[in-house]
Amino acid sequence: MTKQLIGMLLGILSFLSIPEAHAQRPTEFPRTFEIQFNPTSFFNRRPRLRVGFEYQFPKHWGVATTFAWGNETLHDIGIWSGPRLGNNYQYREIRPEIRFYLIRDAGFAGYISFEPHWVRTNSTLIEGRYSDPIEPGVDWLFDRVDYQLEKFGGQLKAGLKFTVFDRFTVGGYVGYLGLTERTVSYDDPVNLRVDDREFPFGRGVWEQVESFRSPGTDLIYDFSIGLQIGYMFIKD
Repeated sequence: MTKQLIGMLLGILSFLSIPEAHAQRPTEFPRTFEIQFNPTSFFNRRPRLRVGFEYQFPKHWGVATTFAWGNETLHDIGIWSGPRLGNNYQYREIRPEIRFYLIRDAGFAGYISFEPHWVRTNSTLIEGRYSDPIEPGVDWLFDRVDYQLEKFGGQLKAGLKFTVFDRFTVGGYVGYLGLTERTVSYDDPVNLRVDDREFPFGRGVWEQVESFRSPGTDLIYDFSIGLQIGYMFIKD
């Protein structure tokens, strides 16, 4: 389903970028300043409140910035929250973005963009396990540990926006061709010991301890998909 959505979105944007498709469209549009809200950020293992702003220039360009913030309360009410990430949970995120609008009409717009990002998650984990980053096959158990995940990277995005009731917007986006440097660290562990438990038939359903990422720094592929709802405070 995700691949089909991405293919359809990129296909629409490719069609809209054909010069003949723009031959009869105006070249000047109103300047707009819009506040945007991403409701899909609640449906996440690390739930957060994500709000952004976008300024659109009269022609093809726009600049946007998105901020996200999460805490223990949001984690507790999140639908897909991780079961052991709630203690002292803090989430912070900044995503500036430069957008180029391939098409921009009164009720519809399609764009491609570049979006760098910085993300940090802190939490106190209770009763978990992580793999040793140096010795393969060695796992560590802990009763309590301070966890931090930090990501810095960038990605290309494609998005669609529909204008309704003159000033409200509804749209979606996918982020692709992205790379992120991810750093995971564990500090001040309590009762850290080697996991020497035996599972004759594999961990499977017998594993009662949640597994977390290994500490260290990795370069990973970055992908995102989401929904945005906006309101244009300025339109002139």
